[in-house]
Amino acid sequence: MKRAQWILLVLALGCLLSIPAAADTIFNNFDTGDSYNCCNGWTVSGPGSPPGQFIAANEFTAGATASVTQLDLAIGKVVGDGGGTASLYTVSNGVPGTLLGSWDFIAHQNVGNCCAIETISINGGPTLTQGTDYFMVMSADNITWDSWNQNTVGSTGLDLYSTDNMNSWHSNGTQTLGTFRLEGTAVPEPGTLVMLGSGIVAAAAGIRRKFNV
Repeated sequence: MKRAQWILLVLALGCLLSIPAAADTIFNNFDTGDSYNCCNGWTVSGPGSPPGQFIAANEFTAGATASVTQLDLAIGKVVGDGGGTASLYTVSNGVPGTLLGSWDFIAHQNVGNCCAIETISINGGPTLTQGTDYFMVMSADNITWDSWNQNTVGSTGLDLYSTDNMNSWHSNGTQTLGTFRLEGTAVPEPGTLVMLGSGIVAAAAGIRRKFNV
């Protein structure tokens, strides 16, 4: 391959790699204006809180193939410091399976109010696949009792809870999901990259023939 063709290939590949990754919404059940149910939610509490330990798990379906970059939560504080952890899990036999990532948060808004959002920025987040089911799992610090506000758009899914640090799970069946949003960086399908690469090679070869370099 002659020098001019190498230059064309390198330039074309550089253009491909410089294309910015598109942002995408993986899941979102906030209502208009990022609103949600102010006064109904799933208990998320630590073992030293008044209710004792309640870990909430809501199953949802990813709407896009993307690497998670941001999580927005609708969650209110009942007692304690409001601290907790949001975690993403795969689904295994109807319960949370493999941990994909977990991120700490603090609920600043008192329960019964609307509509503050707790936003978590995520670096190197897991890649979720469109059409695949996952669990969003919410747990609280030892003395904290939070309420994960339910959505008002009719978004439903399997609701589970654990009172023994996820050693066992109990099902409430299909219920109104807690409100959250996952944003991500879209991941192109492998076939798309192959077609782009093939196009670059073909274009470079065509230019070589046309200019006889």
